Amino acid sequence: NLPEFFGSKGAFGEIVVSDSALYASYRYSVSSQGEIMKSIDGGTTWSSHDATNKFLSHLSSTSDGKLLGASGKNLFLSESGGTTFTELTIPSEFIDLITDILVVDDVLYISLLDSGVQSSSDFGENWTQVHTEAAFSLTELSNDRIIAGGLNGHVYTTSDGGSNWSDTDLGVASGLFAYQGIKDVIELEDGTLVATSVWGDVYNNAYKAASVGMYVSNDGGTTWVESNTGLTATLISQIFVDESNDDIYIYSLGKGVLKLDSESSSWVPVGTPPDVTSLSDYSTATTGWFPIGDAVSLSKNVTDNELVLVSTKVTLVLNNETDAWDFVEHDPFDFLSPQNLSFTSDGTAIVHESLGPFQGLYTSTDYSNWTKIENDINSTNISNFSYIDGYMAFFDNYAADGGIGVHYSSDLGATWSHIQENIEGSYFGGGYFMDPVKKEILTTITSYPKPTYQLTSIIQVLNLETK
Repeated sequence: NLPEFFGSKGAFGEIVVSDSALYASYRYSVSSQGEIMKSIDGGTTWSSHDATNKFLSHLSSTSDGKLLGASGKNLFLSESGGTTFTELTIPSEFIDLITDILVVDDVLYISLLDSGVQSSSDFGENWTQVHTEAAFSLTELSNDRIIAGGLNGHVYTTSDGGSNWSDTDLGVASGLFAYQGIKDVIELEDGTLVATSVWGDVYNNAYKAASVGMYVSNDGGTTWVESNTGLTATLISQIFVDESNDDIYIYSLGKGVLKLDSESSSWVPVGTPPDVTSLSDYSTATTGWFPIGDAVSLSKNVTDNELVLVSTKVTLVLNNETDAWDFVEHDPFDFLSPQNLSFTSDGTAIVHESLGPFQGLYTSTDYSNWTKIENDINSTNISNFSYIDGYMAFFDNYAADGGIGVHYSSDLGATWSHIQENIEGSYFGGGYFMDPVKKEILTTITSYPKPTYQLTSIIQVLNLETK
């Protein structure tokens, strides 16, 4: 039960357990906006526990309830369970991008791209370099062991707090994949390690699946072997273990969810992929996701919790009872490029068609029949459409039609309000930004007013609560 920001939930960064509570780094925008969430009932309900509105890429905790977080080149400590954070001092000689943090027996470890692995037993007062090789992931194993994912596919493990490390070379290519290696590691009860391999833009904390796939180690991380039997594609974005029975699941991009069969050591698909062979528009297609294409918009209907994917020619709905994707064909037309699928509180779907002669906003209650909203809006100039807390809003950046600025409606398009109607001289709109924290729309307007026609730029702000 997580908070929503303008009708959609955010995304967890990392979750830690500390002082009988769960703490989570919670992100709700594509920028660095976010907060620390706390749950005292095992994750059923969450409450905001941080007033700084800052998303921490990495989160860890100590045995006495302290929280540590890292973002970019900064390290933060909270002794109040996340209510407030104090920035820790990092020696200037290794101020570098922090790629991960870990606390083992109240010793803080941080991994950096240029300065290896550093440790501190007094929360930042003094630091010791315990490993010279760069790393981008740290994971605690049983018996106080630490495993680090290094560059170019190297895997490092230590069992003495970093005094000595073993080094395994996975043998992956360098160059573009310099940041390729072990990222997410699962340790089973018998000591088996299962890990995904990734490569990524570590400077933006963005990791993508790598072509190498999955790895398994049966000797605590000393040696590793590929485990890709049953995979038709090795682009893995997520690994999950059911700790009640040690079942392991992965998500393979374009292929869906697969489960590891421990007896055959192979990966088996979970659920039925969509079958498009019965549709006339896909008469030559095979079963699977590929024929759907990339012009899609995915969201969840809040009334029945069903996932809905609107594509160019058909809408797919995930049936919660059969676990199958049901098809709904569009009538009377097909979308060219559906954008920003949103849902109202009563389940009405809203789509912005952004290309072709039928550009505009459309609503539907059955996913088949789509009705265009026609109430005096210039549909060909709609950009940055959003649906937020009952408000439809879009930005019109074309001055010649007199509609430049923000248009918004609180009655599903029956009536519209317009800001920034009258500006002297020639003018045009540039940027549009929806602030999910303050519930404001910001736009930039550039004008050349008489008599000097001197360039003037302003930022207009619309508060959706106060109008």
